[in-house]
Amino acid sequence: MLTGEVRLANDAAALALEVREELGIRVASDQPFVLSVGSTPTAQSATAEAKLQITSMLNGTLELHAGM
Repeated sequence: MLTGEVRLANDAAALALEVREELGIRVASDQPFVLSVGSTPTAQSATAEAKLQITSMLNGTLELHAGM
């Protein structure tokens, strides 16, 4: 479940980056997107190792929390 949530948020970030590039939108800073995901069950079951593996392929930084 967690990887599915992260994948969908990451896909949305990738699309946003493409649109921004196509429109020539410049951003004042190089701050990455914050991919905020996590239902209570998936956030509570995530390990530090799983989070590290997931974050290596993201179009932003991962914010994992319960209660979404």
